[in-house]
Amino acid sequence: MHFLYLCLIVSGLMTTAVWAESKSSPSIVFSIKTLNSPVSEKQARFEIKIPKEISIDKVSYFILGPDFIKYKPEKPKETTLIPLNQNYELRIPVTALKDGFYQLHLKLIDKKKKEHEYKANIKNHIPFVVDRTGNPPTPTPNQNLTLLGIDSDDDGIRDDVQLWIENNHKSDPEVYLALKQLAYASQQEIKHKDIKDLSIAASIEALKAANCLSAVGEIKGVPIQARRELENTVHAMHENTKERIQASFKASENFSGSSYRLLPKEEACNF
Repeated sequence: MHFLYLCLIVSGLMTTAVWAESKSSPSIVFSIKTLNSPVSEKQARFEIKIPKEISIDKVSYFILGPDFIKYKPEKPKETTLIPLNQNYELRIPVTALKDGFYQLHLKLIDKKKKEHEYKANIKNHIPFVVDRTGNPPTPTPNQNLTLLGIDSDDDGIRDDVQLWIENNHKSDPEVYLALKQLAYASQQEIKHKDIKDLSIAASIEALKAANCLSAVGEIKGVPIQARRELENTVHAMHENTKERIQASFKASENFSGSSYRLLPKEEACNF
């Protein structure tokens, strides 16, 4: 599906290490930031600031992703916090998770049994990325024989597309992740073409990913034409056979009559 090029003006560069505040009431705030995203280790690690007036009794969380459009939340899991200087560290095992974009939903319960769910001004979750790619898969000659091609590491991105991103853009972490978000969403669009509600949701994710790539590029001072070429390259790779072109047209038909509003980088990017 081809989209109009998205151009945003966003002030300030947000990274995964920036503190994000959660407000459970006007008087109580806890903050959280990622410590090792993109995660290549066995655990995702987060640092949490909790005001001294809150005495924590229980901590629970669940994870969404990477296929947000049809993924059902898992049952919340209880965990414990580890003291870290004046704050706390939360460690989440990720060995069972495939590479991709995830959402951490966190709840704290104090000893007065009051619940404090993470909810910032923009998101109700903490985004993090699992990315263990050391040696990207080698595309095979059979890559274009089917609609979805070959995704040997099951990360939702076709092997040839993943290899192009790894070989050309790994040196810039934010552009790299924005391209992976767009590649994943583009694959979901053609995958869900025959189920209209999922197709529309996938198209919204693809628009959001293009929005993210544009916002990242603008912040970094990447010229408009260069940003367009990056986006168009990803779209072209997902429309490189007759079957994929037809799937893209079908996705466009499904989305007809729907709309999308431009978002700031912090909302558009899943990292």
